[in-house]
Amino acid sequence: AAAAARDLAVALGRTPVAVKDGPGFLVNRVVRSYYLVAPRLAAEGAGTFTELDAALTAQGLPMGPFTLMDFIGLEVNLAITKSIFEGLGRPERLTPHWLQEKLVAMGFKGVKSAAGFYLYLAGKKADENPAAVSLVPFRKRPLEPAAVFARVMEAIRAEAELMVREGVASAADVDTAVLLAMNFPKGPFAW
Repeated sequence: AAAAARDLAVALGRTPVAVKDGPGFLVNRVVRSYYLVAPRLAAEGAGTFTELDAALTAQGLPMGPFTLMDFIGLEVNLAITKSIFEGLGRPERLTPHWLQEKLVAMGFKGVKSAAGFYLYLAGKKADENPAAVSLVPFRKRPLEPAAVFARVMEAIRAEAELMVREGVASAADVDTAVLLAMNFPKGPFAW
C-alpha cells in the first residue's frame, strides 16, 4: 500500500516522503520551533517583530515567523501548537508562548482581523501592532541577526534530530518536506 501511494504521488508530479503518524506529522512539528523561538526572543527584548522577521528572511527564508503566524492566523497557529504540545506529552520545548496566547485572547488573529503582530490595511502589512509591542519589554540589547538565525535554526534542527531518533522520518525526508512545504532554501540537516 505504501509503495502504491508513493507511485501515485510520483505519477501526480509530487514528491512523497515517508512519515510515521504522530502529532504534527512532520513539517508542523519540526518547524514548530520557528513559531516558538521568535516570540521567546521578542519577550527577551532581542529585537522587534520586524527586526526578528528580517533576521530570518535575510538568510533566505521566505517569510519571518511573525508575518507567517499573522498570515496563518494566530488562533489557528496556536491551536496547532497546543495540539502538538498535548499530543507529545507536554514537552517544555513546545510550550505554547504566552505572547501568542495573549494576542489571541485580545482578539488579534492576524491578517484576517487586520491585526496580529502587525497591523494590516486592505490586507497589506502596515506596521507593528502597538498592542502587541506593548506586551514585550523595551529592547535593551538586540541580538545580531546571525544570532537570531542561529537560535531559531538550532531549535528546528534539534526537533528534526529528535524526530529522526524517534523514527518519525528519515533525515532526507525531513529535509525534503521542510524544503518543499516551507519553501526554505534548505532543510534543517542541510543547514
